[in-house]
Amino acid sequence: MPLYMDFHRKINGLTAEAVAGAHQRDLRVQDKHEVKYLKYWFNEDTGQVWCLIDAPTKEAAEAVHREAHGLVADELTEVKEGSQSARGCRLRLRLGVQSGRVQPAQRFAKVRG
Repeated sequence: MPLYMDFHRKINGLTAEAVAGAHQRDLRVQDKHEVKYLKYWFNEDTGQVWCLIDAPTKEAAEAVHREAHGLVADELTEVKEGSQSARGCRLRLRLGVQSGRVQPAQRFAKVRG
């Protein structure tokens, strides 16, 4: 199934508890639409939320949010999972999520011996 990343630009009054509650409501209705909401990230200061979704279609992914809580994303993009490697180094991206705030991505390389 395709993977999608959705983006909610501005949810006023966003809190960690509110996002967790909305995600739980997504999980309760997702099977009806043959969708899996896999993961989410958020920033309480800006009201932004991103969700990673495994769904047969964009419409199915949207239907879950619409039915679960009505907070349909501003953007929904099909994405592919990838990994990076080059010349014996493995590049990894780590997204630091602390205290409900998305931190800038940090890169680090692991050199193979």
